[in-house]
Amino acid sequence: MKGLIVGVAALTLLSSALQAETPDQKAARAVTNMDTLMAYYPPHARAKGEEGLVAFTVSLDRDGHPTSCQVTHSSGFAALDEETCPVLLAHAEFAPDVNAAGTRVAGTHQGVINWQLHGYPPRAPLVAPIAVAANKAPDKLVCHRTVRTGTIADYERICMTAAEWKRGADEVKHDWEEISRNTKTGN
Repeated sequence: MKGLIVGVAALTLLSSALQAETPDQKAARAVTNMDTLMAYYPPHARAKGEEGLVAFTVSLDRDGHPTSCQVTHSSGFAALDEETCPVLLAHAEFAPDVNAAGTRVAGTHQGVINWQLHGYPPRAPLVAPIAVAANKAPDKLVCHRTVRTGTIADYERICMTAAEWKRGADEVKHDWEEISRNTKTGN
């Protein structure tokens, strides 16, 4: 497993796959991730001055695109915990993992987001994230990439929980069965 640490003040990406990047590329990726994190800071958490560390595990496909995310340790604030995976899956940039032969491979990264507000009075020092019981963690998000409508080269990533994916599949199945029934009866 590789490591990814994302902090608002100083984003540092630690991964053997990223070592091939130049310092300028690493810095650009860190700035992009930091700007994204601040843009999507949960409004209720911002208003309350909530800050904290949220640990996560994210799976990546061979091109470095996230395919799933799970919060593993809580900040102690539900809004920060619940927003971590959606922000990572939709906006964070990852470099693809490379094996010893130089071939891109799927990988899993563990990391921490330091949700930290600037311009607020300093709070108590941040403590290590709290391990999350499986039944209390936000639901794991699973992503699928599809070709964006109207293009042949652009993709969009759709991320939902397993229950949401199942509900969508059931709806499509129901619609298809209804169309089939109507076709057979001539309606």
